[in-house]
Parts: sequence; structure tokens; C-alpha cells
Amino acid sequence: MTQLRLTRRKLLVSGSALAIATACGGTAAPTATGTAAATGAAASGTATAKTNAALQAIIDKAKNAEGAQITLTWANYYGAGMAKDFLALFSSTYGFDAKVTNTPTNMSTDAPAIIQQFKANRPASTDVFMCTDLLAFQLERDGPKVGEEVDWSFSETIAANPKVLEHNFAVHILDTPRGITYNRDRLKGADVPKSMADVLQLSTKYAVASTPQASLFETLAVPDIWGEQKTIDYVTKLSKNLKGLIQGNELDRISSGEFDMLAIDFGKNVAQLRTNQGQPIGWSFPSDAPVLSAIYNVIPKNAVHPNMARLWINLITSREGQQVLYKNEFVDSPRLPGSKTAEDVKALEAQGFKVYATNLDFAAKNQDAYARLRPILQKIIATR
Repeated sequence: MTQLRLTRRKLLVSGSALAIATACGGTAAPTATGTAAATGAAASGTATAKTNAALQAIIDKAKNAEGAQITLTWANYYGAGMAKDFLALFSSTYGFDAKVTNTPTNMSTDAPAIIQQFKANRPASTDVFMCTDLLAFQLERDGPKVGEEVDWSFSETIAANPKVLEHNFAVHILDTPRGITYNRDRLKGADVPKSMADVLQLSTKYAVASTPQASLFETLAVPDIWGEQKTIDYVTKLSKNLKGLIQGNELDRISSGEFDMLAIDFGKNVAQLRTNQGQPIGWSFPSDAPVLSAIYNVIPKNAVHPNMARLWINLITSREGQQVLYKNEFVDSPRLPGSKTAEDVKALEAQGFKVYATNLDFAAKNQDAYARLRPILQKIIATR
């Protein structure tokens, strides 16, 4: 296996052999796309030395006290390519190999499990919880405050880009544009959907699928986007023409021709992965529902390997970590310098899109509406 060797600007270490033990392979606001400020740590030799000393202490604890082990339950954004490249980057950055046990599960069921583990004083089932804004807020509200409030001053990236840290415990690692996945062999020219209004119109002509979760519709129902009544009316009309309900990762059912399109999908990155595999998959960002869904990393207070978790998040938010993430999963954080997603958002805004991005304040403001509307929308969309 070829070892990827990279050099960090403030911590020069050598790479080592890759070892992986894996169990399995507020209001929503228009996004800010300005360039993040450069770090000021380098302006002071003392500050730089302190930062490196703090980081080295975490490395020592992770390697010696925690045996370089980290436990994950990541089902998303951690495919084979991502695992290989990211763990090679981990080795070359920190000078030792991460021993990863990853048992993919559903983040929606993980959140209540982590809360119960915390309340029962049991070890957390994951050292780094990957979650949406709503699930991160659930940890904060129902734990309460299950997430560790880490002092990230040792992290060059997070210290220089404070917008990635929300409510002092949730670290933003990516945004994924949500939209319409369609079969390029079936939908061409004027029939390529460019909006959710197009999806509704085309649903009488083509085989349209949605998700059983009525994914993202509860977000569209907030007053600043569609509003509740417009959303209920839309889902009611669409449900009458739906040919089926599928999960957002079942895009082989789109490429095979079983369905012609999926709306709303699980993200542009899921479609892009299939397109790059040669499948006839196309994707559109709906002009009337332009939403970015936020994904966070949270370290539970009862994490078994908290220092490994710190190193993991420090790396995934670094420039190199974000590049590896985008290379393999086609997503990154527009809150960080060099983001490809930020470039995409700027291009959309130049076309007149008002792009909305979810965050923890958005989740806090709309939690009651979410809880009330989600079962209503799911019941409607399941009635055909």
C-alpha cells in the first residue's frame, strides 16, 4: 500500500505503516461565503510554541494512554477511499497509526443511544459522533449537554475559523446541498428538473420517488423558506403521483430505470459518487428549495478515547483533511478556507439563488415545529 506523506506546517512528523481495524468496510440564514481570516498564531513565537506543546500532549495521551484506538459508528462520509486516504494522512501528520473500529449505524438512532449511555454513566458507543444540526441540538437539550466543550486552542484550523464551532461543542465539518437526483438517460432537455415545482409537474409523466422520512420537507416548512401550509400542500399533491418511497442511498434504483428521479435526496455528494462510477445519474439544486444540510462532529463527554477524538476532528477540519474529504465524498465545509462547496454556493448565489444553510440555532428555533410536522409529512407522503 502506498503511504501518503504530508507535512503539517507546525508539526513535522514522519509517516508509518497504515493500520486499520474496522468492523465494516435561529433562522436558516443565507450562507456566508467570504474567505475566513488567517490565523494569528504564527505572529507570536510563544503562542505557536504553546499551541504545539498542547497538541503534542494530546498526541502523547492518544498514543500511550489510549493505545491509538478510536471507535466510530460512521455510516456516511467514510467510504473505503476516504478511510484509506484519511488514515494515511493521520499517520503522516501525527507520526503513529490510528486503530479504527468502525461499526456503521444510523445517526438518528445513535443520538438517543448516546444520551442514554451518558445518563447511565456508561461509555459512549462512539468517540466522534457524526450528526446533523438537529441531532447535535438533541444532545445538547436532552442530555443535557452530552457533547464535550473542548478547548480547541491547540487546533490551528478551528482556532483561526471560530465559525466552525457551534455552541462550544459541535464542530462543523461539511455542508451537503440537497436536491433532485434523476436518471440522465430518461430526463433530458426541457424535462431536466430545475425546481421542486418542476418535480411536481413532471410527476405525472415520470416515475418519481421520495424518501419515507419525507427528508428535508420539515426544513422547507419553516417560515423563512416555504412555510408550513405551502409545504403540506406540496407534499399532499406530490404524494398522489409518487411511484414509491426509497432511501436516499438507493440510487441504483434510479440508474436502473425503476424510478426516474428522487426528490428530495440525501445530497449532491451521493449522486456524484454514482456519476463518477459511470452510472447515468444527474443532479439539480432546486431553485425554489436551495438548502445546505450541516453535518457536525461531537465528542461525547463519556467518550472512551477523547484524545484520539480531538486529533481526529483537528485533522478532518484541516486543509489537508478537507481536501481528502472532498476528493472522496465530494463535500467539505464552506466555513473553511479553500472550500469547494463554498465555490459552488457562490456560483449559485451569482445566479440569483438565496441559499439557506442549517445550523444549531436553526435547529433550536424550529425544534418544536420539526417534532410536530415530521410525522404529519411522513404520513402524507406514505399515502398514495
